[in-house]
Amino acid sequence: MNHIKTFSSIILLFIVISISACTNQNNDSEINAKKTIIDEINRLNSLNSNESIKTGDFLKLEGLLSKDENALDEINEIKVMVKYEEYYHVYHGLGFLTDYIKSGKKTLCPGHSLSHYYVFIRHNETDLANDNFKEAKDVFQKWIPLAKAYAANNKILNFDNSVLRIQNDINNIYSGNITGSDEEIEWLSSDGSICV
Repeated sequence: MNHIKTFSSIILLFIVISISACTNQNNDSEINAKKTIIDEINRLNSLNSNESIKTGDFLKLEGLLSKDENALDEINEIKVMVKYEEYYHVYHGLGFLTDYIKSGKKTLCPGHSLSHYYVFIRHNETDLANDNFKEAKDVFQKWIPLAKAYAANNKILNFDNSVLRIQNDINNIYSGNITGSDEEIEWLSSDGSICV
């Protein structure tokens, strides 16, 4: 009887150790994969900072993220920005992609989406523009309380004015005023972009 208990205990200990080892290997593998992806994004950022980035430079990153539809959608947008030499917006897109890889969550940022809406409209990329507008309006109400808390914690002034200005952009687009000035695009992608 004692032999059975001892044998059972040994088997149970073996199972626990095996599961633990597998879990550690999976965690190490996931960490290494994320590091490889982030290293590739950093390489692309370096090319972008020299304004020498090309759409073909994304092949490795697309391969690394081939099973992640959210990441591939972001990469597709970034590649279109590269096509039109919108390097400032490429930089932001790569930053959002990095945050997504690190956290596994999409960032809520209607200002960023609206700035891309205007840039895509400017280049007659209507489908991508509409996708960004839909994203901006879909996340706007959920974004407000999260961004308000972030603004309060970080002593960001004039948050209510930011909300009104973003709402005004959404309303203008609904009413048919689909173009944004360079100043508005800049504001949306910087001051208006409290991203949470």
